[in-house]
Amino acid sequence: MLKDDFECTFFTCSPTEYQVREVSRVCPLVALPSEDHALRPFLDMLDGDEIVVLDNYFFDREYQESVRSKGCVLVCIDDIHTRTFAADMVISPFVTDPGLYRLAARDAFLAIGLRHSPLRHPFLSPLPSKSRRFEWLVCFGGSDPCGLTERYSEAVCSAYPGASVAVVAGDGCVRRSFPEGVSVYESLDATQMAALMSDSRKVLCPVSTVCCEALACGCEVYAGYYVDNQEDAYKTFTAGEYIHPLGDLRLGGTFDPDDGAGLKKLSFSGVRDTFRSLFRALSLQIINYTDLTRDMSRKVWEARNEESVRRCMTNPAPFGFDSHCAFVDGLRGDCSRLYFAFFDGDNFVGSYDFTGIIDGESAERGLYVAAPYRRMGIASAMESVMECLIVRRGVRRLRAEVLKSNGNSISFHRAAGYEVLGEDDEYVYMVRDIL
Repeated sequence: MLKDDFECTFFTCSPTEYQVREVSRVCPLVALPSEDHALRPFLDMLDGDEIVVLDNYFFDREYQESVRSKGCVLVCIDDIHTRTFAADMVISPFVTDPGLYRLAARDAFLAIGLRHSPLRHPFLSPLPSKSRRFEWLVCFGGSDPCGLTERYSEAVCSAYPGASVAVVAGDGCVRRSFPEGVSVYESLDATQMAALMSDSRKVLCPVSTVCCEALACGCEVYAGYYVDNQEDAYKTFTAGEYIHPLGDLRLGGTFDPDDGAGLKKLSFSGVRDTFRSLFRALSLQIINYTDLTRDMSRKVWEARNEESVRRCMTNPAPFGFDSHCAFVDGLRGDCSRLYFAFFDGDNFVGSYDFTGIIDGESAERGLYVAAPYRRMGIASAMESVMECLIVRRGVRRLRAEVLKSNGNSISFHRAAGYEVLGEDDEYVYMVRDIL
């Protein structure tokens, strides 16, 4: 999702042949040694201007702080929320309760919810088969430490005699003894897996990434959990009514093949754009107004005080720099308002604000992009990343007042998912749910 916009490199310890093959299709891979000190060489390779993404449970807070001390922007992918994160952003697609996470930085971002699922490319725009050759597909990913692939393939075949059934047998399938007539697939790459799912009507799987992949392919999904770190995902999928819930798969689940309950559809069509926007924003400096240097604050004031900008503001009158500084001072300690400036090096890019913040409910937001940075996707980048900030306060709905005379802004808001709530002679009032 990022390789066309960023110079990407994948680092891992002692990569398998599978990892090397998959990564080589996307970006360069650097193999680190497998010894205990293997993560130290990675730190030595950093220049300080990178965005570093860490994805494993052993990257503790001390190591995270080591990455940030190099000057890098740090992103962590996590689903167990058992520690305090020193990251600039935490990505957790299977969690929807922001209160579960502890983030050390005051202005760190939390990208939660299924629309932050890092799906592989073939699943972002799959082409479901019209015929759906298989009635059932059983897939537990590559590990399957509990041997559930065999158990549930037998359960499906028993409940649906004569049904066309496919099974993906990962490395964790020890017995590899499946009912007669079952089509068995092994060592599938992402493209092959997407094609198989798109050719299957129902999928039985755990609530992991494979569940998102099946939903992305338009399958009817029966899913449960078998490890503790899948329970949050299970709650998310069941609360959204996206799956037929099977409960704890280790206990045999509550498998009912005749469950006729209707499920809601889930689309991942915007995931690529969301991640590109998030990382585009993270490549900029994002600074709370109250933390700006005087020189930065002056640049913000100069841009916001331009006549072409003021006429789109609630108060179009010009204002002096001292007045601007007094306004910034008034933000200190005011929990109902947050203002942020975006900089590209020394250049002011734009600003984003939240006002009337009601924790756990809603906030009104304002957005401004400096003239040289318009029509470059900056507004979408700011929108995506700032949503990941305010969600930490439990805000579920964003409100926006848009001048009726500002057609470009109205069009942007509609494209960003805002809906019109009402209007008067001067403004259009719009809202968008973010949780």
